[in-house]
Amino acid sequence: MADQPVTSQELAQIQVNETLSLPGSRETLNSVGSSIADLIQFRWPDNYYDTMSGKIRALKTSDLDAAAKQVIHPDNLVWVVVGDRAKIEAGIRELGIGEIRYIDADGNPV
Repeated sequence: MADQPVTSQELAQIQVNETLSLPGSRETLNSVGSSIADLIQFRWPDNYYDTMSGKIRALKTSDLDAAAKQVIHPDNLVWVVVGDRAKIEAGIRELGIGEIRYIDADGNPV
């Protein structure tokens, strides 16, 4: 997080994706119902969705960096990698991100 903070280009792409997806996010009765449930559950104001686009566009890279520091704790991350062990194991080991544990499809140690 400290070595590679969010860039302004990344933020701009996130803002475009999030704001352009808003109009279509409530096209079904089910999605409208979920939106209302979220308003109630999270105690958001009635105009939450009306103001959401402006809040997204107002974000700065420093806002995302601060949020990431509160939410992401690199020392507590667990990576789940799925693939052909013969093809990917060497590359994963080169990353040196920690202990590698092998499990089967049911989550049992191998």
